[in-house]
Amino acid sequence: MKNAMRFVACSVVIFCLAGAALAQTSPGEALVAAVARLADLLDRATYVAISGFTLYDTEDQAIAAQQLLNLFVGSGGQGYVAQSGGDPEADALGILDAYEAVTDTLTAETIRDASPEEYCVYMDVSRFTQPFLRLAHSAAREAIDALRRQSDPGDALREAYASLVAVRGEFSDAFMLAGIGNLASMLGIRGVDSLTASLQAAIDDLPSGGTLILEPGTYRGRLVLTKSITLRGAVEGETVLEASSWYPVILVVPAEAITVTIENVVISGGSDGIVRGPVGDVEAPVYLNLRDVRFLEGGTALTLGSGTSAELEDCVFEENRGALFAYSDATLSLNRCVITGSRGALAAVRLYESVECTMTECQFSDNLGRGIVALPSVTLHLRDSTLLGNYSYAVSIAEYGYPTDEDDVGCGLFVGWPGNEDLPRGEVTGYGNTICGAVCPSSLISLTDPAPNELTVASGQSIQAAIDGVAAGGTVYIEPGRYGEELSIGKSARLIGSVADSADGDIVLDVGDGPTGIVILGESPISVSISDVVIVGNGTNVGIDVGENGAVDLVDVTLRELARGISAVDGGRVTAAACVLSGNALGVQVREFGSFEGIGCAFEGNVEAVSGAMGGICRLSDCSITGCTATHAAIDVLCVELTVSHCRIYGNECSGILLRGGTGSSLHLVDSDLTGNIHGLEVGHGSCRPGGSPDWESPGRFEYVAGTITGWGNRIPGPDEPDGNLESGIFYHWPGSVDVSFLTEPKPADD
Repeated sequence: MKNAMRFVACSVVIFCLAGAALAQTSPGEALVAAVARLADLLDRATYVAISGFTLYDTEDQAIAAQQLLNLFVGSGGQGYVAQSGGDPEADALGILDAYEAVTDTLTAETIRDASPEEYCVYMDVSRFTQPFLRLAHSAAREAIDALRRQSDPGDALREAYASLVAVRGEFSDAFMLAGIGNLASMLGIRGVDSLTASLQAAIDDLPSGGTLILEPGTYRGRLVLTKSITLRGAVEGETVLEASSWYPVILVVPAEAITVTIENVVISGGSDGIVRGPVGDVEAPVYLNLRDVRFLEGGTALTLGSGTSAELEDCVFEENRGALFAYSDATLSLNRCVITGSRGALAAVRLYESVECTMTECQFSDNLGRGIVALPSVTLHLRDSTLLGNYSYAVSIAEYGYPTDEDDVGCGLFVGWPGNEDLPRGEVTGYGNTICGAVCPSSLISLTDPAPNELTVASGQSIQAAIDGVAAGGTVYIEPGRYGEELSIGKSARLIGSVADSADGDIVLDVGDGPTGIVILGESPISVSISDVVIVGNGTNVGIDVGENGAVDLVDVTLRELARGISAVDGGRVTAAACVLSGNALGVQVREFGSFEGIGCAFEGNVEAVSGAMGGICRLSDCSITGCTATHAAIDVLCVELTVSHCRIYGNECSGILLRGGTGSSLHLVDSDLTGNIHGLEVGHGSCRPGGSPDWESPGRFEYVAGTITGWGNRIPGPDEPDGNLESGIFYHWPGSVDVSFLTEPKPADD
C-alpha cells in the first residue's frame, strides 16, 4: 500500500454533523440542530449536482439544475420553480437560509461553551463555508442560464459540485470520491488520498499520550488534535501532511492541557500549517514540541495563541506566506531553525501581546517583508542567529493601534488595537548575531555584539539560558537558591556558586524526576569547571554525566541522593577536589576509558563509592570512604587502572577494595588505611575479555592470574588487630596464586 501506516483504522469522526434536528435546550444543541439541517441540504445538493453533470439528456439536466437552485433558495426563494424529487419541503429553509440559521446560533455563549468538535464547526462556518456557498449558488444560476441559452450546463454543475465538496471539507464519502477527478482539475488539488480519513480516525482512536508512526507518503486533509499525541514520520522528509488551500493542515483545539509532539514530517499547503485554536473563554494550555519539521508553501506556517508553549528544534520554514505568528502570552523557543522565502509583506515572524520568544542559531534569509516584527510588550532573546537578504528591516519594533505622536519609536509600523499599549513593556536582548540589513530602533544593533564573558543567574532564573548565552570559555555565576532544571553543557565554561556570604545559603540544583542533573558532552574537546554547588536527586538519577570530549573540574561540589553521583564514560574525564558524595547508590562510575581523579573528597553513606570497568581509570588521594553497604566492596573495579594514595577506607559493611579482571587491571595502593571493613582488600582474577571477545589482551576469563599490584605503607589489619577488618585484611579468591602482603611494608628504599 502506497501510504501504509502503523496503526489500526477505525470509524471516521466527521465534524460536519448531520441528522434530524434535536431538541433545543441549550445554545450548543441549537448549533448542532442547525448544522444538521444544513448538512442534510448540502448532501442532497451535492448528489443533485453530480447527477446533473453526468446526465446527457437535456431535459434531465434542466430538472437537476432547477432542483439544485431550489435547494439553495428554498421553497419561497428567488428563482424557485417546483420540481419533483430533490426539492425542499414546503416552507423549508434553503441552503442559504440554513447557513444563516447556523451563523445566528454562533453567539458568544455558544462559542464560550463549545466542545472541540463544535469549535471546528464554528471555524468552518466562520472562515470557510460562506465563500464556497456563494460560488455554488452562483454556479447553479449559471446552469439555469446556460439551459435558457440552449448551452451545455455541465461545466456550471461541475463547478457547483466542486464548491459543495469544498464546503463539506470531507473527501471520505464514497459517492463523492467518484467526482474527485473533476474537483482536482478545477481547484488545483494534486489528488486525494483515501487514507486521509484513516489517519484522522487513528488519531481519534489513539489513547491520550499515544504515538503514531507514519510511513513515507502523502497524507491529505485537515487533521484535528484534541489530546496529547506524538506524530512521527518513519523517515525524515518523506512523510508529508497536506491540506487544501482553505483549511489548516493541523488544527489543535484542546479542552484541557495537552502535549503535542510532531517529528520528521513535512507540512505542506493549507490556509495555515499548524493552528492552535481556542475552545471557549479559557484556552487550555498546549505544549507543542516540533523537531525536524519542514513547513512548505503554505499560509502562516505556525500560529500560537494564549496558553501555548512551543519548542522547535531543527525546523525549516520555506516559501510560506508567513513563518510564525504568536500572540497573547504565548512562549516559544526556536533552536537551529531556518526561515526563508516568506511572502508576507509585513514579516516572516510576528510576535504580539506579551509573547516571550527565544531564538538560538536560527537563519533568516530572502523574506519579502521584515524578518521579525515585535510589539513593545514582547520579550525577545536572539542569539547566534543570522538575518540577511530580507527585503525590509531585519528586526523592528511596532507600535500599537494607529499612528500618534506619543510613544512612537520611529519605525513607522503600527499593528494591533488601541488599548494594548497598557500591556507591560518587554525587552529585546541578544548577542552574537549576524545582521545584514537595518534594525529599528537603531539600538537593536546591539544584537550583533559578541556574547558576554560573564553572566550572573539569580534564584528563579535559568542557569541553562546563561550557559547557552555566555561566550565559550566564559563564566556563569550562580547566586544562592534552589534551581530545578537539567543542564546540558557542550562548550567550555565555568559555573561558580556565589557563596561569599554563607548566610545566604547553598546553591542547590534539584534534579527532581529528571534523568540527569548536568550532561557534559562536546563535539570537540571542551573544559568545564563547576564549584560550590549542591546537586540533589531522588535516588534514580545521575548528578553529573561526562562523555566524549568532556574534561571537568569539580571543586567543593556536593552530590547526594542520586543513583550515580558522577559518571565518566567514553573518554570523559573528571577531576574532583574537596567534593562530598553522600547517600547515593553509587558515588562514581568510570567506564569505557572514562577517568576520575578525586583529591580530598569524602564518600559518606553511599551503597557503593566507586565502580569501574572496561578500561576506566580511577585515582584517589587524601579521600575518605565510609558507610558503604554494597554486596561486594566500596571500590569495585574490573579491567580498570586504580590508584589509591593517602586514603582512609573504613567502617564499610562490605570489603574496602575489590580488584578483578586479571592482567587487564592494576592497583597502586600507597599509605592508605583499610580498616573496619568486611575484608580490607579482595584480590580477584579473570579476564577483561567480555564473553571471550578479542578486544582485550588478557588470559581467559577464569584463569587465576592477578592484575598488576604495587604499593607500600598501607594498613590493612586482620580481625585480630586493632580496628581490624572483620573477616580478613587481604582476601585471595584463589589461595597461593599471588602474595600482596608487601602492600603493608614500608616504602622500599629504591622507590
